Amino acid sequence: MKFFIANKKRSISVWARRNATLMKYNSVVTNDMSMLTTKRFLKGYLNTGISIMQAPMLTFLHRQ
Repeated sequence: MKFFIANKKRSISVWARRNATLMKYNSVVTNDMSMLTTKRFLKGYLNTGISIMQAPMLTFLHRQ
């Protein structure tokens, strides 16, 4: 069990280093669950944003 916790800590530190810029903005969020929900929300928001952006482009291209 001790080894597992140490391993988890290491992976978290690696993950934190990789996403240093993201962590700056998400420093307010400390809870893992809220972090996951924030990520999920942002992903969904980005997906909808992209689809909204693409829709007019597709209709525009279709008209050409």
